[in-house]
Amino acid sequence: MVSCLSALFLTIAAVLARPPVVTASPLVITRRGQTGSQLGDIVDLTNPDPIPAVAASGAYPLTTSAEPIPLSAELRDLITTKTTKYAGAAYCPSIYRGEWKCGPYCDANPDFNVTAWGGDGNIQQRYYVGWNPTTKEIVATRQGADFRELVTFLYVLNFLPARLHPDLARTLSRVSGPRSASYVPVGFLGTLATLLPSGQSEVNYAVVNAGSQAAWAADYAAIKAAVQDQLDAHPDTHGLFISGHSMGAAMAVLDGIALRGLVPKSISVQIGVTGQPRIGNPVFAALVDALGQDASQKFDYHRVSNFNDPFVHLFPMFLGYQHSVGEMWMPQANSTADSPALFCVGRENIHCADGIKGSDLDYHAHIGPYLGIYVRPEGCTD
Repeated sequence: MVSCLSALFLTIAAVLARPPVVTASPLVITRRGQTGSQLGDIVDLTNPDPIPAVAASGAYPLTTSAEPIPLSAELRDLITTKTTKYAGAAYCPSIYRGEWKCGPYCDANPDFNVTAWGGDGNIQQRYYVGWNPTTKEIVATRQGADFRELVTFLYVLNFLPARLHPDLARTLSRVSGPRSASYVPVGFLGTLATLLPSGQSEVNYAVVNAGSQAAWAADYAAIKAAVQDQLDAHPDTHGLFISGHSMGAAMAVLDGIALRGLVPKSISVQIGVTGQPRIGNPVFAALVDALGQDASQKFDYHRVSNFNDPFVHLFPMFLGYQHSVGEMWMPQANSTADSPALFCVGRENIHCADGIKGSDLDYHAHIGPYLGIYVRPEGCTD
C-alpha cells in the first residue's frame, strides 16, 4: 500500500515534473519488421504481434502529438489476463511460500507454477519466477516498492544518472548505431551524460536512473539464474513474460532488456508493466524502441498508465528522462472492463498521460483500476 509519505512525495514530484511541450518529428506507423503499414491495419488480430511500432524521423524527439489509437480486444485481454494479474500476484504473501493460491490474480493463470522467489522488500526488492505450461512461458515479476522501507525510499530519491549495467549494454548494443551528430543532451541528466566516458556507439551515451538500476541489480543475478533454470527444464519454451508495478515496473523493464541477451533469439521476450516511472535518457529510450522494432530480436514492450497517476511522470523530463514508445493509457478515472483504452503513438504523447497537468494528478490512481483491475496487496485473498 502506498503510504502517506510516499503519496505526498509522488504528488509533489509529479507537479514539479511537467515538461515543456515540444512537438516531435513526423511519425510513421509500422509493425515490427514491416514498413508502411496503414493505420487501419494496426489492430489486425491476425498479426502475431498486435502492438504497433512507431518510427520517428528525428533521432530523439521529446514528445509527440500524434492521435492515440483505440486498443484492440487482443491488447485489452493481454492487460487484464497477464499484465495486471502477474503484477498483482507479486504483492501476495503466498507467492513467497511457493504457493500459487492468491485469489483473482492467480486464478487468471491457474496452471502457473512458482519455481523461485526472493527479496526482502528493502535492500532487495521482492520477485518471483515461474513456468506456465499452458502458454509455455517463463514468467518473471517484480513487486512494487514499499516506500516505508528506508533503503527502498533512498533508491527512489536517487535521481542521478548511471552508465548501463554490462548486461543491459550488451543487449542494447545489438541495435546501437554510431552516435548521432544530431543528438543534443536534454536537461540535467543529458548534460551529466556528456561527462561520462565517451565512445563511438549510441549505447555509450545511454544512461539510466542510478537508484532504479541499483535496486534492480541487487537481485538480478538471482532472477537470471532462476530463468536459466527454467530454460534448462523446459526446452519447449515459447516466450518469456516479464511484469511489475510501480518501481517494480522499472526493474521489470531492465530485467527484460538484460534477459533478452540471455534467452535464445528463438524465444520471444515480452514486457508488460503498470504504473512505470521513467528509466533513462532519450538515447536509452530510443535504443529500447529500436530493440522492439527489430523483428529479429522478438522483443515487445508495453506499459499501462492509469488516467492521472503521478508516478508515471517520475523521473522528470526537465532532468533529461524520457519514456520509450509503448504506452497504453486509461483515459478515464475508475475504468471498468468496458471503458476506453488507448495505444499512445510515440514517446511522451501529449494526448495521453503526458497531457495531464500537475494539479489534476491523484496518487490514488497509481494502483488502478486498469480496465477494472487494481494492482495492490488488498487484491490478494491469502
